[in-house]
Amino acid sequence: MTDAKKPAPTVFVTDFMVTVIFKITPEMHLWEVAELMMKHAISGAPMVDKMDRVISILGEGDTLRLAAQHGVESQVVKCLDQLPGPNQLITLQKSNTFTDCYRIFMKHKIHRIPIVDSNGLLKGLVTRSTILRMMVEAHHGRKIPTKVA
Repeated sequence: MTDAKKPAPTVFVTDFMVTVIFKITPEMHLWEVAELMMKHAISGAPMVDKMDRVISILGEGDTLRLAAQHGVESQVVKCLDQLPGPNQLITLQKSNTFTDCYRIFMKHKIHRIPIVDSNGLLKGLVTRSTILRMMVEAHHGRKIPTKVA
């Protein structure tokens, strides 16, 4: 008999992504974006178009910067040129692994990664908090109740 350890099972993004997601739309005012973040205790959210395609991401810092430049009554759509566009976003798909996700967080020092399908439609979200929750759950050997992202 050998003492060789079994390899750890592959953990896919679909195993730990959040699927109930608070979203920002271009029509929202910056004060509404701030209110959404405060109401749900989140630090950012994906921005989607009417088809639910991810077109950008806004964090607290972006919201504060844009509000200082344009005023809190400005709509996000008027600030789109100051945000990363769809071609600049870092996204993953459900088939990516935890390792893929972790490497992106470490390399790019970002806070959230939208999970999209092949058409760019939002399917989930992984945040740094998601990864922290996984660590705690692994330690305790059970799921920890959380808020949605």
